[in-house]
Amino acid sequence: MSSINNMTVEAANSVPFIEKISEDASEIAQQHNIYASVMIAQAILESNYGRSQLSQAPFNNLFGIKGQYNGGTVDFRTMEDDGNAQLFSIKSSFRKYSTTNESLEDYANLMKNGLKSNPFYYMKTWKSTSDHYEEATQALQGAYATDSKYAEKLNEIIVRHHLTEFDEVLILVPTKYIVIEKGDTLSTIAKEFKISTDQLFIWNDLDSNEIQVGSKLVIAVTDQQMNEANEPQQVLRKQPQKLNSHKEKRFVRRKLDPLVVSHKNIKHLIRL
Repeated sequence: MSSINNMTVEAANSVPFIEKISEDASEIAQQHNIYASVMIAQAILESNYGRSQLSQAPFNNLFGIKGQYNGGTVDFRTMEDDGNAQLFSIKSSFRKYSTTNESLEDYANLMKNGLKSNPFYYMKTWKSTSDHYEEATQALQGAYATDSKYAEKLNEIIVRHHLTEFDEVLILVPTKYIVIEKGDTLSTIAKEFKISTDQLFIWNDLDSNEIQVGSKLVIAVTDQQMNEANEPQQVLRKQPQKLNSHKEKRFVRRKLDPLVVSHKNIKHLIRL
């Protein structure tokens, strides 16, 4: 694996690119026990803030990962480091994705599951096996990329853009609930409030379809600082509300860890 161009840390369009990928990157990183800060920094370095041809549609490869993905592949010339800071050009096949989200997911799976020959190849990049993101960036140097200054470049990007803020953790707070009535099922409630049964399972930590008359069922959640949390409000039945925002739709797209990550005004719903 390597950068597909001789990238620099500087880029005028850094903020739009970070805003574009940060929310999904934070959720996926939290799910896979890796540093969102490192993940975003690698996307910046490998794609030149989304400017490289490989990182744009129809290829959407943000990390310069070689090989194929679900049969999708594309050939590009890439610069390699011989280990002595001397660059040379070779032609390589890179993975091709339908969306940038697929690229983020595939990168996280690579960090978590390693190589076929060594599932623990990237183990030192995990949060659970390192004390600081700098340990993760150092572990990537020589393993993920041949660039002899790879860790240094990633660390500079992380500091410059304050990317460690994407590693912050918040609490998921229930905001609306209903009282179960006779005849209610998860399916009818989901249809009534225009949400999915998956959301109900996740928000209420359910392990079956059984619900009891008179019990409370959370039908909406948000992520807030603990000291900002308010008591959840009961929703009277009769007038269903549309509660599935774009953020909530993404919330149930993957099975996630029981945490919520946040960065300033960009907040991310993750499993209760």
